[in-house]
Amino acid sequence: MKRLLRSRLIRTIATLVMIVGAIALPLSSSIVRSHAASARAPLLQLPWPTGQQHDISGGFTYNCGDHGPPPPTGNPLDYYAIDFALPLDSKVSAVASGIAHIVSDNGNGYGNYSWIQHANNYVSLYAHLDTFKIADGQTVKQGQVIALSGSTGHSTGPHLHFSLRSGATSDTDGTAFMPEPMSGYTGFGQYGYCTNTLTSPMYTSSKPTQAWQIDSSPNTGSSSGLSGVVAINAYDVWAVGSILGSTLAEHWNGSSWSVIPTQNPGGEDFLSAVAAISTNDVWAVGYYNNNNQGYQTLTEHWDGNSWSVVPSPNSGSGGNGNYLLGIAAISTVDVWAVGEDDNIGKALIEHWDGTSWSIVSSPTIGFYSSLLGITAISASNIWAVGTYTDNSSGNQSTLTEHWDGNGWSVVSSPNPPNSQYPVHNFLAGATALSSKNVWVVGWVTDPGNTSLQTLTEHWNGTSWSIVSSPNVGTTNMRLYSVAAMAANNIWAVGFYYDNTGHPQSLIEQWNGSSWSVTSSPGSNNVLVGITVVRANSTAQWDIAWSVGTSPTSSLVEFRD
Repeated sequence: MKRLLRSRLIRTIATLVMIVGAIALPLSSSIVRSHAASARAPLLQLPWPTGQQHDISGGFTYNCGDHGPPPPTGNPLDYYAIDFALPLDSKVSAVASGIAHIVSDNGNGYGNYSWIQHANNYVSLYAHLDTFKIADGQTVKQGQVIALSGSTGHSTGPHLHFSLRSGATSDTDGTAFMPEPMSGYTGFGQYGYCTNTLTSPMYTSSKPTQAWQIDSSPNTGSSSGLSGVVAINAYDVWAVGSILGSTLAEHWNGSSWSVIPTQNPGGEDFLSAVAAISTNDVWAVGYYNNNNQGYQTLTEHWDGNSWSVVPSPNSGSGGNGNYLLGIAAISTVDVWAVGEDDNIGKALIEHWDGTSWSIVSSPTIGFYSSLLGITAISASNIWAVGTYTDNSSGNQSTLTEHWDGNGWSVVSSPNPPNSQYPVHNFLAGATALSSKNVWVVGWVTDPGNTSLQTLTEHWNGTSWSIVSSPNVGTTNMRLYSVAAMAANNIWAVGFYYDNTGHPQSLIEQWNGSSWSVTSSPGSNNVLVGITVVRANSTAQWDIAWSVGTSPTSSLVEFRD
């Protein structure tokens, strides 16, 4: 019974890759987004250093610097390019990361100009420059100074001519790419009046679609998947998982996803979850097979340059059968990880104090318990969630544990009435907006004991209560992860099985009064992790990423 009840299915990617990767079905072209159609525009900042202010200057044909023919949309704000009134030798910076090129005055009117190749065949162009500050072919980061402004080429005075272009697959001087209309860019079209003074970075990307899409991420193959994701900001996102029994980490830099090398101490290595304190302080946890003797805890740390293994303790005889499944980071000296110890059938809790990891005593409940997710409000207010097996009935029930700064204690959480046996009730993910607004998600056995159904519970500062959540599909509906941006903007992800027996991704949103299902792209996909962040400090919308696995590769979906 113990082997049956332990939470192997929540050791997400190890199991889910087998579930999804085993599906041999023709894949639609929507599984991987086409660069040629509806490719994702890069997230941008204004083309000068943060904090500086510059005006939009007048142009030749339309106000605000339109240098092209009338916009095809008929909207006078759909400018093909914009002139910014930068004084001579002002710093010009990259609006997004990419590969930069420089062109000395070649007679085409741009004078000295630079163009930067971004992800998804987007190009930004900066004209009439005075001096270049980068080399041709150099990789640059968003906000990096690339040149000083000038008045070279066809110019009546110092300024910066800027345009965003797309559509070409190759180019030699940046001009093969078609100019993009600018009205969708906050700071350009939406604030596109010549009297406006713009402070970088006041805008992000083109007007958000607010629909979930499959992102272009590295094709890591059918035996790979992502199980956890965290966003530091809109330009710095980490996702972790596994590939062919080895750890996997992917990073989003604001323009594209890339695989970043990780460490593998054993024969089978998995990363389950990731949390971040800053750009240079990121933690990932999981487990590895210690020379085929059993699984042990795994913690890896990103210091801004590379991932390294940091020793973590194991409990039980021989230290085998230990798994870390969730993580929450409060500060550089306060990080928590949770999981399970199969040797003694008890939840496992570990803490990082800035120097080392140590095991922290967790309450004994039932004859088997496991913690799958964790969220932190403060150093003295942390919630961990999972499941435990009741001593008398043998049923699995929801488990919530709380840290008050001194110790962990079990806090009663509800389970839907069910007289059937066996019952499998799990809480897998948690998120907190405040001490009186905490959400957890998972799944429960339905009253007929024929399937699993979604479960969402809410903490109001006093007690936990079940909040109704929708179910779709035929069977086995589960929510694995939850993330919150505001009290009326909470997201939960998971999957269900359709009537053909194939898993399909499930996305639900809380709008402040109820949960509803949101359309998810693709097919035969599984989602197990989600993170959400503001587009930038002034944006009125959020960007969310969700990760999991598809029949062909690790999976990243986004909504902006």
